[in-house]
Amino acid sequence: MINNPELWDVLDKDGNLTGRTIERGRPLKEGEYHLVVHIWIRNSKGEYLIQKRSSMVDVWPDIWSVAGGSAVKGENSLDAAFREVKEELGLTFERDAFKRLYRTRFKSVFSDLWLVCRDVSLKDIRIQKEEVSEVRYAGIEEIVSMIKRNEFIDFGEDYISYLADVL
Repeated sequence: MINNPELWDVLDKDGNLTGRTIERGRPLKEGEYHLVVHIWIRNSKGEYLIQKRSSMVDVWPDIWSVAGGSAVKGENSLDAAFREVKEELGLTFERDAFKRLYRTRFKSVFSDLWLVCRDVSLKDIRIQKEEVSEVRYAGIEEIVSMIKRNEFIDFGEDYISYLADVL
């Protein structure tokens, strides 16, 4: 069986589709971007579901983050968020549970930040072991502290400032 390469839609500086695609891992030209989604799942206690990335992943192994990843060819932001939560955590939410909060541009990506407010029991999570090694809940103050200790992915100053203010 041949693995087909993952393809991403190429976006312009305004986040619009260019009609081009690029294979994952290939460099984008200056002024080209691709779409990434981050899904923050908050429970009724105000805690966020975080996940430790597997040691097997290419980017940021063994560091904490939230569910997320790149949108693939033909996906919009919501489709990508829905798929990533299902793939990485085995969770399926109604599409209207996803609330897009923020879009930022960082290096060669547009990052869409999504919020899902649901009480999820850790025992109901089915992690994708190739991508995730463990999950737990943490408050936003703890997450900011983890970022400062390089234990949680630092998505950039604007992103973190937004999280601290809004989440």
